[in-house]
Amino acid sequence: MTITAKKPTVRHESILGIVIPLSALVLWQLLASLGLLEDFLPAPVRVGQALVDLISDGRLADALLISLLRAVTGLVLGVAIGSALGWFCGTSLLGSALLNPTLQALRALPVLALVPLFILWFGIGELSKILMIAIATMFPIYVNVMSAVSNMDRKYLELASTLKLSRWQVLRRIHLPAALPAWFVGFRYSSGFALVILVISEQVNADSGLGYLMTEARTYYRLDVIIVGILIYGILGVLADRGVAALERRALRWNDAVVKA
Repeated sequence: MTITAKKPTVRHESILGIVIPLSALVLWQLLASLGLLEDFLPAPVRVGQALVDLISDGRLADALLISLLRAVTGLVLGVAIGSALGWFCGTSLLGSALLNPTLQALRALPVLALVPLFILWFGIGELSKILMIAIATMFPIYVNVMSAVSNMDRKYLELASTLKLSRWQVLRRIHLPAALPAWFVGFRYSSGFALVILVISEQVNADSGLGYLMTEARTYYRLDVIIVGILIYGILGVLADRGVAALERRALRWNDAVVKA
């Protein structure tokens, strides 16, 4: 008799997912009540009050909107460029030979090393932040799309040649379905990178946004506001990951491995 483990339902997974955060919150409050975290972390009650204050005076909404616009704009730009380059290098031997070595070298370059250069080139305005996010997010898409397209079964391409499909038809009916699962993997990584670079760029050269709010709070030693910013960044990361996962399941309904994951 074979015993198989029962897969947790979505409801059970949601409940299990909050066990560690809730336990950490209780422990945090307990240690703060005992005065053990006075110099390091404010009590959760103080953090909650800071959150209420930021919401009530409108500062949090303004900062959040600005940060989201930066992240989404940079992400869309990076994903579009990465997708196009990945498809081009994956379908063209000449394109791969010409561009891939340079792109791989740029991928190995830390984006943070470009911060001083971008400030000198583009100033501390929106363009430098958006471009840094775009550069960081294009490479996961590029690598995954190029790998998926270049390694696809050649029989499909032979079939397309036999049917005399146009280049657009080959892209839509063959390349796109083959690359879409890998594209979503890259998109998931890219959405995370977008938030990471957003945090860094907003605390280095910004005069608005969540990062600027945290930098201002550091000046006045407002640990409670800093913790609020960190928590919001974390929540945004979770929401982005869950959103991409839901979109992936919807777009790849034909792929049983994705739907059941």
